[in-house]
Amino acid sequence: MFRTGKYGLHVLVVFDEGTDINQVNAFLLGLDRDPATPLLRPDGGHRDIDPRDHLIDARKNLCERFGSCLLIPPHPDQKNGLCKFLQPADAACLLKEVPPDALEHCPEAEVQKLQSTGILDPKFLERLAVVEFSDPKSLEDIGTKRQPEGVLRATYLKLSVTNLEALRLALHDPETRLCVGNVPPAVHSRIRRMVVSGSGFLSTTPRNKVFKIDCRKNSCIAYYLMSHVA
Repeated sequence: MFRTGKYGLHVLVVFDEGTDINQVNAFLLGLDRDPATPLLRPDGGHRDIDPRDHLIDARKNLCERFGSCLLIPPHPDQKNGLCKFLQPADAACLLKEVPPDALEHCPEAEVQKLQSTGILDPKFLERLAVVEFSDPKSLEDIGTKRQPEGVLRATYLKLSVTNLEALRLALHDPETRLCVGNVPPAVHSRIRRMVVSGSGFLSTTPRNKVFKIDCRKNSCIAYYLMSHVA
């Protein structure tokens, strides 16, 4: 968390799995006014970052150093959130200067305040992916908490692979690759069931046996299936 005076701002940053965590911690410490004092405490806790530069510059430096990272401001309307930490004009400037990859759910009233500043492009917030987090404290907590109206605080992404660039692609194409609250129904064309007859390829597959094929990795099988579907 970045802190200026008595106020703090939470920033969720997602790094590539190959990123050296020690380099990340060293860089974050370098953003602080007191780089001689560790951010991590022996008991596993941590202290807030008191940035020596303007918050916008600190976030720009972070993105420049770890260019592939994702930025997502969490709980913008709550304590230590973007809209609570900054005045609407300052929050809009931060979003414009360092565009995030997504924004956790933001009430319409806060969105209107941001838009009313005239700083952001009218379409900016419409295009920005809106996500929901369940603030899990363990793996079992993921996707278990609900909003007051009963909708799950969960975000589902359609990914081709499980890496950072696939996450970025999904967040930047929310209309087709992102769904909040519930698992979206499958509406794409797909083969639900098939019967293999004859003595050719796949003929030895036992009846009623369920098997899965990754057609992206087995193009010859995909071609065979497509060319033999009656």
